[in-house]
Amino acid sequence: MKKKNEKTEKLIEICNHCGSDVSFGSGKFINRVPDFNDIRTRIEYDRINPYGNFVCENCDSRSLTGNDI
Repeated sequence: MKKKNEKTEKLIEICNHCGSDVSFGSGKFINRVPDFNDIRTRIEYDRINPYGNFVCENCDSRSLTGNDI
């Protein structure tokens, strides 16, 4: 069990490409793709929202390979 004063990491449920909401209830929750890159890598690749942990279906389908970094 975690103590109340322990820091916990909260997932930021936005697309790191376009910034749209992909959280539960947004209509984009099912088709979101997790981005396993760390924040530093996302910044290097000039992501609009590097703190977002997901890629929405629209941005994923616009990538050349379908599996954009």
